[in-house]
Amino acid sequence: MLLAYLNTVTAHERKVFCNEVVGIRLPSKETITEAALVALPIVGFILNYSLISLINLYRFMDNWDLGTFTQAFWSGLRGEPFLTSDQTFFFKGFPQIKRGSFLAIHFSPIMYALIPIFAIHPGPEILLVMQATWMGMTALPIYLMGKEQLGRRLGYVFMLSYLLNPITAVITLHSFHIESLLVPLFTTSFYLLTKRRIDLFLLTLEAGMFVIEYGPIIAVAFCFLYALYHRKEVNRHEILTLAIFSVLSLAYMRIVHLIRLALGLDFEGSVARISGMAWRVLGAKSPLEVPIATLANPSRAIEALLYDLNLKLDWFLRIII
Repeated sequence: MLLAYLNTVTAHERKVFCNEVVGIRLPSKETITEAALVALPIVGFILNYSLISLINLYRFMDNWDLGTFTQAFWSGLRGEPFLTSDQTFFFKGFPQIKRGSFLAIHFSPIMYALIPIFAIHPGPEILLVMQATWMGMTALPIYLMGKEQLGRRLGYVFMLSYLLNPITAVITLHSFHIESLLVPLFTTSFYLLTKRRIDLFLLTLEAGMFVIEYGPIIAVAFCFLYALYHRKEVNRHEILTLAIFSVLSLAYMRIVHLIRLALGLDFEGSVARISGMAWRVLGAKSPLEVPIATLANPSRAIEALLYDLNLKLDWFLRIII
């Protein structure tokens, strides 16, 4: 009878009835239009990049990282600690050791939360669709930030600039990497920072810390940014909360290091040699030595920056345009 009544009245009378009698506030036409304009590009992005990723997979155009993660999740689905067999050269006992935990290579406990999704269709396809989905959903907090800071039209422009950015495409299409989950999490963190929602802000930072072992460094940087952004109105309680969270984040980072050692990672063997190759041009053996090495020998740093300068400038322009 209620549905029959609503079909016989005008749109205005129906809206008044729902608001005042039933207590349901119907969305306005403008709100529905806005939601559609935001949702359609995001859904289009997810479908498009999922399809391209699957085509690349079936054409054997993907690299070994996707295989590593597929094997790790397959192992985790069976209650094992995300065991893989293609990176055992990072572990103590190589070459005798046959399998090692991916959590030693990159400590990412958030993978446990993704196991139920992987169980829907165990295989590389679900991982690629997951990555395209969370990369596409990142556009939502970007739109909300732009809308609240600059207005709805510019918010929409910023959202489209993210979805059409070549860097977004590269991250989404370049195999599967659990680190890509940092993009939606820390983008949401920044949005909550602007809203001064410290509770949800810290919650998203904590989730980001569980994605990768260097997540706590980014989380601490975000805490400093929160205090700086709200420097005129931040109170003692917020400062104390941010300080405690930062200390706990760094302590967590140390615990993670010990866990990776316990899982068999050979920090002083293959990891040190392979990592050192990346910084050798600067005269450093690890990222921590880079600032000192740069100050001690700035000419090597300049030489490294000038190497393939045209490609670097092209990459930089693609980022900012």
